[in-house]
Amino acid sequence: MLWTESLETGVRELDEPHREFFERVYNLMHDETCRNPKKLLDEAEDCVTRFFTREEGLHRTCGYPKADAHKIQHEGYMVGFRRIKGRILAEGQTLANALAFNRNVVERMKRHITGDDMEFVAYYKTQIE
Repeated sequence: MLWTESLETGVRELDEPHREFFERVYNLMHDETCRNPKKLLDEAEDCVTRFFTREEGLHRTCGYPKADAHKIQHEGYMVGFRRIKGRILAEGQTLANALAFNRNVVERMKRHITGDDMEFVAYYKTQIE
């Protein structure tokens, strides 16, 4: 399972899209008969783009002092996501690509949520109280 309660931030506006993303990734990784990986990868990319946009909006709303650095991390994540997406579309679902996807997309997202997003949430909660 990709999503665990340890990834919950306690902020619905973040948790719902995070959960949706992991659900899409899980479906992609476990659909052995996938006839259209491009569609599934596009949907996952759209999902992550939407929640990064939403998250960055929350940063602006509460005046998060690390918003610019956080946005740069999002941009770097998307570069990596698109690179592995391109490899999968060009080469297919090889073991190497599956491992790279897990490392560069899934595990990196988990680290981002448990690190940077949790740091933001701590700040955010002080601003809304």
